[in-house]
Amino acid sequence: MRPPVALLRAALLLFCLLAASPASSSVLISELCDPRDNYLTDRFIEIYNSGTDPVDLTNWSLVAVANNVVAYTWPLSGVINPGQALVAGNSTTVAVFTVNFPGAWSTANANWNGKVGDGAKLINPSGAAVDIVVATGTLFENADLVRKPTVTEPNTTYTPAEWTSAAVILATNASPGSHGGAPPASGPAISGVVTTPPLPSRRMPSMSANVVDTTATISTVTLLWGTAPGSLANLDSDGAPLGGTTFRTTATIPAQAEGTTVYYEIQATNSAATTTNSSVRSYFLPYSTTIHQIQGEATTSPFAGLGVVTRGVVTARLGTCFVIQEGAGPWSGLWVRSSATPAVGDSIAVRGQITESDAQGLAGNTLLTSAVLIGTWPGASVPAPAIVPDSTAASEPYEGVLVAVTNAACTNSNVGGGVWRVDDGSGPLLVDPTGYAMVLTSERLLSGDGADGIHERAVPASTARRQMSSKVPITRRRSFSRSRR
Repeated sequence: MRPPVALLRAALLLFCLLAASPASSSVLISELCDPRDNYLTDRFIEIYNSGTDPVDLTNWSLVAVANNVVAYTWPLSGVINPGQALVAGNSTTVAVFTVNFPGAWSTANANWNGKVGDGAKLINPSGAAVDIVVATGTLFENADLVRKPTVTEPNTTYTPAEWTSAAVILATNASPGSHGGAPPASGPAISGVVTTPPLPSRRMPSMSANVVDTTATISTVTLLWGTAPGSLANLDSDGAPLGGTTFRTTATIPAQAEGTTVYYEIQATNSAATTTNSSVRSYFLPYSTTIHQIQGEATTSPFAGLGVVTRGVVTARLGTCFVIQEGAGPWSGLWVRSSATPAVGDSIAVRGQITESDAQGLAGNTLLTSAVLIGTWPGASVPAPAIVPDSTAASEPYEGVLVAVTNAACTNSNVGGGVWRVDDGSGPLLVDPTGYAMVLTSERLLSGDGADGIHERAVPASTARRQMSSKVPITRRRSFSRSRR
């Protein structure tokens, strides 16, 4: 029997309405955290499955929004189970917590600080934003923004009544990986991950960790590693007990090429088949290079932003910085900032990161920061200073190089700030009496005898030589190291 036309039309209309309605989602954004300390590495966003069924996250993404523009996107993957909370964050953290979706978040979140226009969007496989929270005022600066457990549906409009905020110092003062007061799923607890050696070079490192399970027996402890944070497909053999709860991997990560970043995590499984992964960590294999190569015969080092290992002789010290030199002549010097205190005349091997954007007074200089000494050999010969005109001493090739100027006259003994000016006829050179080592500035002078253009500032090799008056010649072969700012 044919259905009545009216009934058929009603059925078709109902079908069309159902087909046009988007599928509801039980996955929502549950937490945004901007801790006061270690904020660049430890900021995180959490998602939560409030439903009763697992959700496949393939082709989903989580977007961090800063100042109302996209700051960073995490591609999501795997399955989020009912009642499970998963964390998106940086590939390495200072406070120890599990990051399920790691990435280079710390390089993109400088403006994500819980103020107007900051927040997150959850995007489903169709590309639609199913959940949005974007601050309309200062919402979670130095704080943890948590969705109330009674909220079980996502919302594309930020609704203040759905959220609570509390100040936090550390990310672990918040609740990464749990939501609604429920603790994370039970299983092995991983802590104390240690890399040996702590600063790997091309040598193959091994890892150890403390693994504890109070509800079951530890079955396996495995190292996963790779050269991309989202793909740790390489499996090391199971960890071997070192005694107590400490396990060490029985094989090492193979040696990689210079300039490679290696990412790794520890995975532990218990007898109840519950698996826990540590947060993803990483190490960078530095470039082994010379000072001349670091300087690159250019205004900006070709190694800026990269880790290097280099060698040189310490020629001067100034506060937390010292200068090393490899050989003599242009492009042979390098400024180093380190807590180490090598003596002038020590030959050293040192590891650190090259920057041209120092925030502590040496911006514009090629500087080795966070430097760690990996070898010291006292009693080396300090290179003789290069005898150069004033104009050359102030040039880029002699940055960090021990130099001397001859037959220079002091043309102004009080430029300002204790700085004085000398000139050997080739052009003026500013001299800073602070310390004993070197140039600290390139700046436009607006004091003393007026604007004087952009010059370099040198520091004499001995503070005893600071007493000078206008037009008095500088002692011949006065030694300087040169820097710019």
